[in-house]
Amino acid sequence: MLWELSDENVRKNTGGVAFHSYGGNPLQFLPKIREKHPDLPMYHTEQGPHLDGSRTITWWGAKVTSFINAGCSAFTSWCLALDEQGLPNVSRGFNCAGFIEIHSETGKFTPSAQWEYFRHLGPYVMRGAKVLDTGYAAEVPHPGAVPARERHVTAFRNPDGSHVIVATNTNGGNNRKMQLQVKLGGEYVSFQLPPKSVSTIVLK
Repeated sequence: MLWELSDENVRKNTGGVAFHSYGGNPLQFLPKIREKHPDLPMYHTEQGPHLDGSRTITWWGAKVTSFINAGCSAFTSWCLALDEQGLPNVSRGFNCAGFIEIHSETGKFTPSAQWEYFRHLGPYVMRGAKVLDTGYAAEVPHPGAVPARERHVTAFRNPDGSHVIVATNTNGGNNRKMQLQVKLGGEYVSFQLPPKSVSTIVLK
């Protein structure tokens, strides 16, 4: 992609770049693109839940945090609603579930773990928020994995001056809590992150 953007005609007609993480490792390229084209918007435009439920809320916390911290302005699910068998799905052959499951017989709505994680962001992070540097721009080693670090933090400053911190503790061993220390306006505040949890902190 970098060689394409090095073409002046391509660059001036490019409004943004989009990534999926189904093939390769986009996180290898985001920092390089961001370095050479800091004003070019980047987006993660497709990834959704699996029918086997293997992608937990903390899995999404690690995944989304990595892409936001690497420079993406958005992380988008691939499909709003499917039934309990992942249908209708024209792609077939893939173990894909919907952002929300609608049971084909009962009509019951069941939110996915991705929906639950997005709820930690959507109600609190305003349009136009600035992503702050937290030092947690860890790389994902391959598309199906999450970073080895157990604590994943992303932070935003909203247009109204409030700050939002979304922190994921992927560790569940020995009921292990983790401490998060936040510095704001010269003061330090500490928070305990429960094991295998996602926490949203709003500071005004």
